[in-house]
Amino acid sequence: MSEDKKENNKENTDKISYIKGTYIWKLNKDESYSYKMKIIKSVNNNIKLPISFIENEDRELVLKPRCIVNDPFSNENSLLIWCDIIDTEGKCLNKDTRINFLNVMKLNQETLKKNIPKLSFIQKFIINEINDEVVLENLIEDFVRLCLASNIEIDEYSLNNNVIEYNTTMNDILGACDELLISRFIFYKLSKKYKFKYELDEQLKYMFNDVLLNSESGKDKLEEYINILKDTHKNINKDELFNNESEFNFGSSSNNLIYTPEHSLKLKNLYFVDQRFKSSSDVFDIVASNISLIYKFNQSTDKNVNI
Repeated sequence: MSEDKKENNKENTDKISYIKGTYIWKLNKDESYSYKMKIIKSVNNNIKLPISFIENEDRELVLKPRCIVNDPFSNENSLLIWCDIIDTEGKCLNKDTRINFLNVMKLNQETLKKNIPKLSFIQKFIINEINDEVVLENLIEDFVRLCLASNIEIDEYSLNNNVIEYNTTMNDILGACDELLISRFIFYKLSKKYKFKYELDEQLKYMFNDVLLNSESGKDKLEEYINILKDTHKNINKDELFNNESEFNFGSSSNNLIYTPEHSLKLKNLYFVDQRFKSSSDVFDIVASNISLIYKFNQSTDKNVNI
């Protein structure tokens, strides 16, 4: 076959398309987000997400994609792209410790592969300026619909006295953390679209499960996990705790900071709920610290990792 024919065949088979990407990043711990649009070229649906650049306080920063979901706010071929923020010296400027979290997972991948830990987060949004019950019902329906359109599965959700509460479906520990942050961004965008103000409820809960909790000795393992976390309660950064004065013990009472619901104790699919932390806490730091304790492996402490 001649070179001209080869080239013509290549042009016929290589289908070029364009995708809109919304690059998202955070430089502060509060519920404020920055984002910008970028057109991304793909060939035969092979999408390579490029890094992007921004100017911040007279310095250039790099946006490096780290988590990607469908953009539920667009009917077109669009993506939401959560990014790490990196300076020109290669230092990560994120306010969370996701990169450190990935190091912990890599160092202990055999243990994690064996135990298959899963998480589900429970989050509340407090709506400040809407008193119409119909509007609030429509709002929560929109939020859940947008999450599902982004492939974020919501297990349960409710509306009570201007408070929207939801919990995600059990997922792998990295996916669960990423989905929590993306769902918060979706609610933030929803608030801008419909022009209302909100705040995160002070308390953040997560549910924890692994394969050992599903075994015949699951109840013993459940108590062991909870007691490990209970015994280290005093060593956790008090500023990051939901209630740093409370004592908590193994049990089924929802008043305890770590507890197991009654229905879980009757099932083989056991889990516990940990509600010690504030919504402002770094979810990656919480999870990395707690799984390190539960599985007795060392946690990387370098939180200023160069990329």
